[in-house]
Amino acid sequence: MRKMLILFMSVLFITSVYAEDYNTVADFSVDNVLNFAGNSNFTDFTMTDAGGYTLGVGSVFSGLDFDGDSLYEILFSIDEGLSPGGPDPGKVGVYLYEADGSGGFTHVWHWVTPEPGNNLPGLNHGDIDGDGNHEIYFGVPPACCDADGVGVNDNSWGTNIFEQGADGTFPASPTLRWLHGMANSDNFRPAGYAIADVDSDGKNELVTVDRATRKMTIDALTGADLDELAGFTNEFIDETNLQGGSIYEVDVVDFDGDGHHEVWVNTWDNFSMAIFEASGADTYALSVDLNSMFSDGDPGSFNRDGFMFHDADGDSALEAWFPMTNGKLYYLETVSDSTDSAHFAIGGVDSIKASHFHEILQFEGKARGADMGDIDGDGKMDIIVSAESNNKILRIEFQGGNPTNAFNYVVSTILETSGGAADRWYAPSISDNDLDGDGNLDIVVPNRNGSEAGQAHLVVLDYDPFTWSFDGGNAYTHLAPTWSRMAVMEKSINDSLFQTDPTGNSRTAIGGMDMDGDGSKEVIVTDYAGGRVIVYEYDAANTAFDVVWSSPVVEARNHSANPRTVNVGDLDGDGKQEIVFPSSNVDAEGFHIYEWDGVTGSDNYGTQPSSICKTEVDICCAADDGAGFRGDHERIDIFDIDGDGQQELITAIRRGSPRGTLISSLGATDDIEHNSGGGFETWSQEFLTNNDHYGGGSPYQALPADLNGDGKNELVNHHWNNFLFYNITSTGADAYAAPDTGLAAVDAYYKATANDQVSLFGGNAADVDGDGNDEAYFHSYGSWGVGAGDVWVVDYDAADTNVLAINADHVHRVGNTGTFSGDIGSGYDGHTRPYIFAGRGRPNVSALEYIGPDVSTPQSYIKKDIYFGEMDVTYTIHMVDSNGVHTDEVRSNWGFPSKVQTQWGGTMLDFDGDGKNELLLSMQSVKDSLTNTNYDWNAAAGKYDTTTATYVNPKAWTVIILENSDNMLSNDEPITFITPEQYRLSQNYPNPFNPNTTIEYTIPINRRVSVKIYNINGQLVRTLVNNEFVDAGTHKVMWNGKNSNGVAVSTGMYIYSLEWAGMRKVKSMTLLK
Repeated sequence: MRKMLILFMSVLFITSVYAEDYNTVADFSVDNVLNFAGNSNFTDFTMTDAGGYTLGVGSVFSGLDFDGDSLYEILFSIDEGLSPGGPDPGKVGVYLYEADGSGGFTHVWHWVTPEPGNNLPGLNHGDIDGDGNHEIYFGVPPACCDADGVGVNDNSWGTNIFEQGADGTFPASPTLRWLHGMANSDNFRPAGYAIADVDSDGKNELVTVDRATRKMTIDALTGADLDELAGFTNEFIDETNLQGGSIYEVDVVDFDGDGHHEVWVNTWDNFSMAIFEASGADTYALSVDLNSMFSDGDPGSFNRDGFMFHDADGDSALEAWFPMTNGKLYYLETVSDSTDSAHFAIGGVDSIKASHFHEILQFEGKARGADMGDIDGDGKMDIIVSAESNNKILRIEFQGGNPTNAFNYVVSTILETSGGAADRWYAPSISDNDLDGDGNLDIVVPNRNGSEAGQAHLVVLDYDPFTWSFDGGNAYTHLAPTWSRMAVMEKSINDSLFQTDPTGNSRTAIGGMDMDGDGSKEVIVTDYAGGRVIVYEYDAANTAFDVVWSSPVVEARNHSANPRTVNVGDLDGDGKQEIVFPSSNVDAEGFHIYEWDGVTGSDNYGTQPSSICKTEVDICCAADDGAGFRGDHERIDIFDIDGDGQQELITAIRRGSPRGTLISSLGATDDIEHNSGGGFETWSQEFLTNNDHYGGGSPYQALPADLNGDGKNELVNHHWNNFLFYNITSTGADAYAAPDTGLAAVDAYYKATANDQVSLFGGNAADVDGDGNDEAYFHSYGSWGVGAGDVWVVDYDAADTNVLAINADHVHRVGNTGTFSGDIGSGYDGHTRPYIFAGRGRPNVSALEYIGPDVSTPQSYIKKDIYFGEMDVTYTIHMVDSNGVHTDEVRSNWGFPSKVQTQWGGTMLDFDGDGKNELLLSMQSVKDSLTNTNYDWNAAAGKYDTTTATYVNPKAWTVIILENSDNMLSNDEPITFITPEQYRLSQNYPNPFNPNTTIEYTIPINRRVSVKIYNINGQLVRTLVNNEFVDAGTHKVMWNGKNSNGVAVSTGMYIYSLEWAGMRKVKSMTLLK
């Protein structure tokens, strides 16, 4: 959501058009964009040729309430010398805007220096005299000197203090200007302030740091009140210990908890830190002087609002974090004067050493300040930091645990801008209070590059999570604004041949292929209940997916929960597509392969397998004649992995022994024959690994990818054993290499997690960053909740010639979006960036949008929530207790997508051909019926009486197709999947009959159908309707008891059928003479 801020002035209303694209992460939105071009309150600044002002915003404070009216303010500084093309020297100013209660902001007050000066003024606020009237502290740097040696801004440099009047307003000119005992020529540039009772004498001090000559002063009011007659007395000044770099940051804290405050000052000189401690009234001394602790990138602190001290673990002792200008996060161990061994470092603040500071992680190449808070109220500390080099705002959330372990932080991008003039974000501000009254905190981001007419000067980000309520009020679609629901498949409980599994498991749905070459795309779904797969085809004329073929129902299986997966390929290379899935069919265990008959538009894949691949059965389960083959594979891949022009069947053997990755193929001259039952071809094992050699655990997938872009494909093998990976690479036709088991284990295989996690439904690979080699993404199912939803990428570079070696340099956690398999696609939301999708319980579908530049870093992605699920599918527990009190508990009964598909063969899904990309969701745990339960207290029996009421789930959907469009089809009538039960064949009448009988049938859409009569031997007797185009509805046809030659048939039982595409329904009837 983007809303252009209306700037309210006395009589002038201004809106601006801007070209930037504000791309936000899920749970955040751009609430307002403040642009001051043409605003009369900024006419003191230089006008640009483009019609704007050379306005750079420096420091910002947000969520203030100076006047106590609960309409919160934003205080910020303007520096025209910061923005591109700005004058040097230039003017600086300080501005106050207030929320208007209607989503906008109103100008309240400002002050601009009358003369130009240097840039980067200091800014803060406080109440130094404790009279309840707030002050604003604005540090104007001196500009020296003109031709006569006179300071250019002698009338405005120094610390300008503005105190509220009794009416709550701020004066048009400074209440007091404090020069810190300096002259203009001393070049004292106030860059940072802290207002606190540093020495605990009952009186606040003003602590100021000077970025030019590297001084720090502590000053106190000479009297009790701050007014135009007041003055300051210097209590302490340091002129010698802060040399080497500029100073922008100062803070006051009692870090070691000894009752004595410290003044912390960072010098931008390879992370130098000086700490001064108060030991009594007006008495201060240098306690710590640490110089050049980290030289990488010359880190300095540029928050402009103090450091980040926080008690993250609730032990009443502070920790400290430092997000620095080199894009790295550092952490300082807790110190204490106590002897509590729970603290990392024992001793007072004077015991702090450089070794107590730790480099934690690299979050960006270059940064310009941060703020700390709990933006989402989850009790976990958030650091919001500007990534100056890439037009991004990042969020670093500490998850708890060891603060020195980078794994305990989640880094994500929450805002990225593109288009228009280049932005340069400075230190953001987490609002102290909710600016817009929606109950959520906001983030205000200043832009130092605001010189273009339509360019943002301040961006207000709102924490705006995608939420739902069990109590109602949910949007019908539960979708992000740019997505709509295109089609649904309703689960049936009435047809014994379709989805009778009460859990609603359509474990896998794949689509987008055109197996019979008629130009219409198909969807294939697995069916636990029948042990089979069902093919649907998009019928554009009827805007429906029509069921066109099903593999036979498996009557006897060794194990029930299969097939879980299905794929399509051309394993014999004859140009006729095959449907492949695992089956535990008794005496026919293996991978069942159904080949198309080669007739365009026939939808005919046979009534029995064209082949059964038993290579895995022979390896894992030969000892029990195949009974141990469960067919519960979560993924199978069909791919020409060795580049010999012939596809291989790639499976992960989960059961039996040995377990591992298996590559199977046909001989070069073998041909799969349509509907032959198999046995005329030979399947061979090309390669097999043993999981015991590579860390053990259950093999779950072998994912094809070209990891280093050398043209030779690899298999990324994944095991359920601490998120384990190892690689296989092809070396030629039917030739492969696996890691040498003699290598160190860390190189032969890699366990990415400390606990036992797995990517339950496997991963997906694509060249996401366009560097010529594939990246492989896996989503973690977690282990007892730990790690659930984490997204991992396996990434190699072209320089990585040894892809058999794998370690922490190649496997990276990059986000958290979902626990179940998601695909990779592009072309969403109007741009070409790749999205890595995932499924989970809530939200049902999310994605990581890759924004660059490095696939291995979390900040290179923005999380998008796509589909929250049908959270209005609920059931109610109603209770009447012994006191007659009624309570209702509403619970969700919606499922989750186990698979999310984006494309087939590299082409994005677009079943209806409208040019809008689609997602195919395989839904699980969607019930066909819902049950409400009542518990009524029975005093006589001393227990609750229980009654239940069951009703049909109005959204019993097993497959959902989402479209990247806000043009939602009718909420009541989305495109549907036509199920077999909707084709009805009634019992003939009369029956028995002689010689005439009527056959009635119903079809749900306009289509071609046939009605045929067979004898009990399956021989065709008569065709009553011969592939004729029939309108949707109920139709009748009469049979006169004669065959196709007009000869009356004999007494007996006959079979009549309704046939369409590759499907048919049959019933029997009896002719009596």
